[in-house]
Amino acid sequence: MAGASVGEPALPPLLRAWLEAHVSEDMKQVERLTRASADDPESEPYRSLYAARELLAGLRAGLCGCPGELSGGCREDWHVLCACLHLQLAGNYSSTEETEQGRESYEACLQSLEGVRSKVKTAGLSMVAYNQLGLLWGNRSERQKALEYLLKSKAVYESHIGLPAPLTEKQWLLLDEEVGESEREKAFEDLHTHTLFYLAQVYGNLSQPSLSALYCQQTLSRQLDTCCCDPIDWSLNAATLSQHYLGTGALVQARHCLACASRMLCRHEERVEEEGKEPSAEAKDQLQHTKADISLCWAKYSIGVLQRSKDGEDTGGEGCARSGEAFTFHSLDVSELESAIPAELVTSYESARPLFLLGQRHLDAARQFYTMESFASDCVAIIQDRSLLYKLLAHFEADASLKCRMHKRRIDMLSDALNQLNPQHFLMLCRQLMYELAEIHYGMVDLKIVQSSESPSHHAIAKINRLISDGVNYFQKFSDSFTDRDGNFPSDLEEEQLRPVLCCRLYMARLVSKLIAPNPTSQLSHLHKAQLHYEWILDYHQQRPQAVERVFGQELQVCREMADLLPLKMAATSCTN
Repeated sequence: MAGASVGEPALPPLLRAWLEAHVSEDMKQVERLTRASADDPESEPYRSLYAARELLAGLRAGLCGCPGELSGGCREDWHVLCACLHLQLAGNYSSTEETEQGRESYEACLQSLEGVRSKVKTAGLSMVAYNQLGLLWGNRSERQKALEYLLKSKAVYESHIGLPAPLTEKQWLLLDEEVGESEREKAFEDLHTHTLFYLAQVYGNLSQPSLSALYCQQTLSRQLDTCCCDPIDWSLNAATLSQHYLGTGALVQARHCLACASRMLCRHEERVEEEGKEPSAEAKDQLQHTKADISLCWAKYSIGVLQRSKDGEDTGGEGCARSGEAFTFHSLDVSELESAIPAELVTSYESARPLFLLGQRHLDAARQFYTMESFASDCVAIIQDRSLLYKLLAHFEADASLKCRMHKRRIDMLSDALNQLNPQHFLMLCRQLMYELAEIHYGMVDLKIVQSSESPSHHAIAKINRLISDGVNYFQKFSDSFTDRDGNFPSDLEEEQLRPVLCCRLYMARLVSKLIAPNPTSQLSHLHKAQLHYEWILDYHQQRPQAVERVFGQELQVCREMADLLPLKMAATSCTN
């Protein structure tokens, strides 16, 4: 923000003299008390802040009847001073968790500034009040009201472009007299950065992810340009932003955000090493945690690109359309890292494999922090992502036997994770693993049947039947996990759980009907078991018709048809016995 036609703001000599005589000492005491509040005893946690509030209230009362010394030309400055004291009181109330009194003081600050025509004097103070009111209403889940205040703060900033940086609240109260124009300008720009950051949060809570991402990107860019950011926080925020762009198909932007996140964190590590100071245990843990989280975002990137490639999606990305063109964080050179990582959809095993390896490498890195012993849920999620990578890579593999090997690896890693979990403590995770393991077996059965000839060998038949039995076993375990101690199935199962349970029964019926029997008697037994599963679904439909039809409507008709067809098939099989 460049100063132009308006002179640099400064306190008039008369006002400065009045402040030194009536305000300065009390405000310095307020500052001392505020700093001392960190050491207040637990029995009186706000003792110093309450004492500071009394001084502030006294100063505000002294200003209520405009002193003779501040009449005439200083009338606007009197309004500004009142606004500054309201801001000080609002901050004090916020520190003591009295948010409603804080809100009233921020509103009083804005009312005081209404009597000031010079926007150079009011810009910074009004932005502070608007930002804090936006934050306050956002914390109360009044998101639309929060948005209104933050947009007002943004408008104040935009109307001030080209004007000198305004005096800060502390400068008006003679608390920070050594601040020059560059420091004031930085403070004013930081206020706007906070506005953009809060806007990103509010738009996210208002379910407007593209606007949220836009303001997040602007916030990160400004933080880089002003070198005013915590490198760990910045890296995490950039990595998180990448997930939005990944979801919209803006792969170049997603990759750029992740590359910058990794570069920023690497630069931070290098700086720590250069300083030669041993970081605290907490700082080390925070760094390792952040590296693991960024690795997880890289893994999600690999999965996302492979999934979009599998599904044939190429949307171009809503983020690109809204922001005009792909942005870059110019102060971070990540061209070398970006050139090594694909940012386009893949069409073959050869082009998919580098993304698979990228995801595997980052999941390995994340597992170093998220261990099963300390972070069981996160560790299982990593194992599930690894399984998904194999599943996606298998889609691009033409050789059925190699596909089966990849799915076998999925079975090994997921069953190992399942065996380490106690269902009493991790029931939801166990259900997820059981169901996924059952689905893998279900898919492998079809692959093995296709691989086998019309007259499969005894070895091939044994493999197919074993896959079917294992698949049915996992589906049965999943279904049994919903029963009570007496083995009874609940009649009031929640709808979000109802569909997977019904699908489980449907898949069990299909699997047992695919068992290759050595004789008609065994075949009849398999068909009878399938019939029981279909009848179970239809019986449950009788108990909860509306719920079942909502979540299982299409499949329900198939179950009816199969329940009618299987008796005919069993009769035909009996005739050949």
